[in-house]
Amino acid sequence: MKKVISFIASHYRNDKIWLRRTLPSKRDYKILLAIDDTLSMRDNGFFTLEALTTITDALHRLEVGQVAVAAIRDRMTLLQSFETSSNIPFLVSQFAFDFSAPKSADTAIANFVRDSNSLLDTQTGSLPFVIVLSDGRFNKATVRRYLSEARDKRYLYIFVVLDQVKDSILSMKSVEKKESGIKLVPYLKDFPFEYYCIVRDVKQLP
Repeated sequence: MKKVISFIASHYRNDKIWLRRTLPSKRDYKILLAIDDTLSMRDNGFFTLEALTTITDALHRLEVGQVAVAAIRDRMTLLQSFETSSNIPFLVSQFAFDFSAPKSADTAIANFVRDSNSLLDTQTGSLPFVIVLSDGRFNKATVRRYLSEARDKRYLYIFVVLDQVKDSILSMKSVEKKESGIKLVPYLKDFPFEYYCIVRDVKQLP
């Protein structure tokens, strides 16, 4: 009876009784899930891998379309293409959260957005968007140009800030130059990603 109810609730699409689909999913997205693998993420490592597993599983259950997974180092490193089936143990094994390079804090996110825009340029017939998992600490000025290009192409970026109570991003300040001098303002005041959320517990994820 539970299976019958589930079948009806799915609008007669997922037939769990015979373990087959009766109607195809109307969702056809190309979703790029990107995880910051730089050294600044080390303290968030376990939390980040929990988030990766939770989101990947949720997207699979929702049957939203094709999912690719990438690591953010000095630029984008594609670990799973849109055409490849998810392999969670493999993906988890690829992250050490120890990447460090000169000026990576200034260029890593900007290079990633540039590369992901180029990847999405090659995808056709689907609605593309990108989910970024990071601590949100990067050079905001360098990424604006590529985010502007993404908006022009209608590529949606969702930035998930994996935060900690200790040394929270909410307590960070940025320097803002005014005619009257220099002023300290909240770091997130001019955050370049239009859509972002702050998560401190994996249970807050969908």
